[in-house]
Formats: sequence, C-alpha cells, structure tokens
Amino acid sequence: MAISIHIRFLTGRAHLHPWHAVPNEGRVEWPPSPWRLLRALVAVAGQGLTMLPGPNHPSVFTDDWFVSATLAGGRSRKKLAASADQFWTQHADALPLTTLAALLHKLGTSPVVWLPATGIGHTRHFFPTKSGSQTGSATFDTFAALDAEQPLVFQWSGVDLNQQDETDLGSLVSLVSRLLYFGRAESWCDADVSTEEFRSEIHWPCVAIEDAPAFKEYFETCGRREFRDYTIEKRLGWDPAECAFLRERFGVPTAEPAELLLRALLQPTAQSMKSGDRPWGARWLHYAVPRQIFRLPVGPGARGRANAQEELLPQPDRQVVRYVLNTATVHRATLPSVTATMAIAQKCRAAAMAFFARQNDGLCSPQLSGKRFQDDARRYQLFSEADGDQVVKFSAENGSHAAHAFWWPVDEDGDGFLDHLIVSCGNGFSRRDVAALVALNRIGQSGPRADLLLTPVFEGNWEESPSGFVRSATTLEFVSATPYFCPVHLTRRSGKCRSLKDQIRRSLSKIGSPLADRIDEIVFDYDPSSLGDVGASDPRQQLLTHVQADLPGSSGEPVVTRGGFLTASLNATLPTLAEVDSAHYPRACKRDPDDACPLGLSRGLFVANGQRFVPALAFHRIRGQEDRAKGPGLMLRIRFASPQPARPFAIGQFCHFGLGLFVPSPSESAAQ
Repeated sequence: MAISIHIRFLTGRAHLHPWHAVPNEGRVEWPPSPWRLLRALVAVAGQGLTMLPGPNHPSVFTDDWFVSATLAGGRSRKKLAASADQFWTQHADALPLTTLAALLHKLGTSPVVWLPATGIGHTRHFFPTKSGSQTGSATFDTFAALDAEQPLVFQWSGVDLNQQDETDLGSLVSLVSRLLYFGRAESWCDADVSTEEFRSEIHWPCVAIEDAPAFKEYFETCGRREFRDYTIEKRLGWDPAECAFLRERFGVPTAEPAELLLRALLQPTAQSMKSGDRPWGARWLHYAVPRQIFRLPVGPGARGRANAQEELLPQPDRQVVRYVLNTATVHRATLPSVTATMAIAQKCRAAAMAFFARQNDGLCSPQLSGKRFQDDARRYQLFSEADGDQVVKFSAENGSHAAHAFWWPVDEDGDGFLDHLIVSCGNGFSRRDVAALVALNRIGQSGPRADLLLTPVFEGNWEESPSGFVRSATTLEFVSATPYFCPVHLTRRSGKCRSLKDQIRRSLSKIGSPLADRIDEIVFDYDPSSLGDVGASDPRQQLLTHVQADLPGSSGEPVVTRGGFLTASLNATLPTLAEVDSAHYPRACKRDPDDACPLGLSRGLFVANGQRFVPALAFHRIRGQEDRAKGPGLMLRIRFASPQPARPFAIGQFCHFGLGLFVPSPSESAAQ
C-alpha cells in the first residue's frame, strides 16, 4: 500500500534550516528530512489529540499513562478525582498514545521525497546601529521558493496501514490536517494524505541511497550519474539500530521500538543539540537530489528548445550590444573608476551568463563563456558543468578571439569614471545570447556604492554602432585607452628577452588586423621640455627643482637635468616628445618598447582634462588567485600603413575584460 503526504506552501516559500545550522548561515534543508516530518506530526498530536508524556517518563507508555503514573505515586483514583483538575480526570485521547507511537513507527522508514522545480532565494535584514547613521550587520533569511500550487510529497511504498477500520489511516489524516506550518512558523502550509502512488512530470524524486530498491528504480536504471545528474545530501531519519542505546538512556529495558521512537521524538531541541551531530535515535540518510530541480527556465517552453539550431547560430548583424551606465542616486551617479575596468567586466559577464542559464535550462553559451564543445559538429551547442571533459576554451586550434565576447567598460567622456559598456563578438551573437544580454540591467558594486544600472541602448553591427571614440569611418592610428599587459613573460630562461613588438604584432594577427607599421610606447618623462608651461605647479617640476638645488655643480651650474638623476648616469635611450593629440596624453613622450627603460618615467594616462593622473599599475589586473597580469602595464600608440575601420579593439592579457583596449586617435580619425 502506498501512502503519501502532500504539503503545499501557501506563500510559495519554505523556511527550513538544516540540523545544527544557524538561520544566518544561508542554507536550506531541501529536500526536508524525514525526521523533521515525524517531529512535526508529534507536535500537532500534542495539541489536543493526545496527552504526551516526557521522554524520560518512568512508566510504560499506555493510553491512560497520566492516571497510571499518578497511582504509581501512591494516590488513589478517589483522591485523584477530588484533588486533580477535572480535565485530567475526564480526558479521553482522541488519538491514543499507543496508536500514535505505532503510526509513527510505520512512517519511520525512509520515504521518497518528490520535489517540484525550486529556486533558492533570500532576504537581507540589517540591524540598526546606536547612532542610526549607518546600517548594522546583515542577517540572511534563506528559503526555498516554489510554486504554491505544486506540493512537496513524502511517499512510502509498502506501508501496512489498517485501512479496513480506518484506525491508522484516519489517525494520519487527523494529524496531517492539523499541520498549519512546516519548518519555521512563517512556512504556512496546507497538507493532506493520499493512498494513490504519486507520479508527476514536473516533480523529481529524491531517494535515500540506503533504500537500495528505490534508488535502483529511480536512479541506477535511468543511467543517472553522481555529480553530473544528482548530488548527495545528508538528512536525518529514524535508526532502528539505536534501540538498545535508547533503552539504556531512557531506562526502559522492555520498551518496544515504537515507544522508543516516540521518546526520541519528544526530546527537547536543546537536549538534542547536545547529543552530538544528530539526535538520539536518528541516523544520517544520504539522499540523491536531482540537479534538474534547481534549473529554472525564465520563459515558458525553454526546456523544449534548449538546442534549437536556428537560435544558436551567430548572427553577423548582431555584433555589438551597447549599454549606458548609471546609478539610482539622488545628486550624481556614483560610477566606478576607470581603474575598475576589469572588475566591472567580470561582473557583467557573470551576470549575463546567469541570465542565459536561467533562460536556457541552466546551460552555458559558447559566445558568452568563451568555451565550446571540442567536437566541431557540436560547435554551437549549449553545454553544462557536467560536460567539463568535453568542453575546451577557445584557442588558435578550435576558434579565434572573434568567436566569443569582449566585455569593454569604457570612459567615453574622459572624466576618469566608466560610463558605457560595449559587449562585442566579431562573428556575432546568437538570438539566445542577445536575449540574455538585453535582460542584463543591474550589477552590484564593491563597498557601499549603489548598484550599477545598465541600460541597453543599441544592438546591431559595428558599422551602425554609435561611439564616443569614432569620428570617421577609417583611421591610421590607435592609442591605448587601458594599459596593455603582455600575455607572456618577455625574459626567457636563457636570459634572452623576447621582442615586445613581436608579441604585439602576434596579438594583432589573432584578431585579424594587419601588421602594424609603427609601435611606440607612450610615457611621461621628467624632462623639463615635456613639462610644458605648467612650471612650478607640476609636482615633477617641484621635485626636479629640489634635486637641482641639492646637487649643484662645482661652479654652481645644474648637473641634474631630468628625472632627478644625473644625465651622465643614464645608460638607456631617452624618450622624445610624442605629440599625441589626445586629452589623455598631454605633453607625452614616446619610446621604443624594446629599448631598455631609463629611470624617471611614468606610465599611465590623464583624465578630467589633464587634472588627474592615473598610473597604469593602478588598474585592477587580478582575475583569480592564480591568474594575474604579467609585468608593467604599457600605454601604446599603434600606427598602420593603410586605413583601418575606426572601431575599438583589444589585445594582450585580459583583452576580453577591457584591458589592452585601443581606440582611434582623435586627430588621425578626424583627418581621415
């Protein structure tokens, strides 16, 4: 006989914290443990259906345990009737104690728990501070979110309930009907009992691997594999092997297993928490939980079209998605600094991939992720984490830079703060990619800054894309908007150095650009001729003046002419004026990147109309614990022999995250 208990959460939220976990830990017990259900049934039974003794009550559990316990204390029934409360002397349990214990014992086997599609959410509550000027620490209220119409189902197969006289079944219905919440008090629910075997296409079974027949039926025969198709979660359940231990602990050497189970369930929570990693009489069951439960498609029908070929192919007319950045602040936007280019790019990529996964049954896009199936026949198919051994990164052997997305946060007005985001893919995005990118509208910022709002303002190809950098259709010269980091170490083990310009030309060839005609590094020198007319207002000029005063020649003439160092001691080629017509590089100098670097140079760019200098090494350049940029960041000027399309491009390490970004030179693009 199959018995199932259906629990519907009226608010669509189930607040269930695992055993020995605090509410602020951010974890949810989903699926719920069978031990939690048994304790809930005992709790509602004690609300008028039966009189519950304490777990350590010395007498035998009988239906008139209260009267028998009083008589055992030496008081007659006549004295009891005269002195005791009339309720106790006239009370008759609607659900006798022995019936309750026998019923719970029959439900002590591990059930199959059927779960609907579920999402894990949380709310944050902040403690007030004494001053009231700042918010205090946050507490997390985590819950399982599900459709209020779809029940959570506990199902037992082969349970022998006495259905003829409706003793057991009627008692179970009485118990379950009184279940008003399950878990924390705000998990309001409506529960009922069914004797039909439960089957549903929108529910997934969670089975304890200790229940070998059920595990074989639902998992092994279906070819499901651990980690790929399901995870293992520990849940509490009744352990019949604990009976001898419980008889000793409770001091009842002749108690039956049903009585011992009831005594264990009646243990106070505080006492159970002191019992170790689990309560007395309980064991850890290992439930196999299908991953499919937590894959929530946003739109209807997403599950059936996961690999529709026409929606996965890149569209050449969808190369660029452009956003405007803003914040929901009162006085002015708290935009991120230009030095946070890489950090913002990573957050945008992660958020867009999360939107894509929600819209496509938890799968990943090759264009957005930068990975693809190794098999060329499955080049454009979506993949999941379980396909890890079949998925590879894009490289020269299986794809190019143009095959997956670049994420470029940019500062188009030159004030030193990021104001736009450009997401581009040379081969184009698929329809699914564009749907996820258009849904991207908000990311969090570090610290107390307000969330960054992203408004998509353009979707199309490069030729039609608006840009604050582009002033003409073609240009000969490009300058750095963010530092370039070489992807390889320039010094070999033999001690010889690689040519930096060769590495730059190699990077240009990977993105399909022709070889550069000339490559210069842009630096700022301490040479007075490069300081222009700023005079004493420039800190570099002040430093140079102090050094010249401290180190005069034999006749009082200045012997220090640049950078705070004696000219005679400089053994490297000095840079010359570059004449870069850009607000980022006023009075900049140029040098050959392959030459030895003299002392006294600054690498970086000016922002806010030349009022603030941003060093190249101030840019965020660490992607992971073992993934960080190599060497110093360089600001470069690249000139081609023939006109090139006046659109931004990026090369070097972390070029897909905004570093190594080059934009058309204003003077050259205007001349074209």
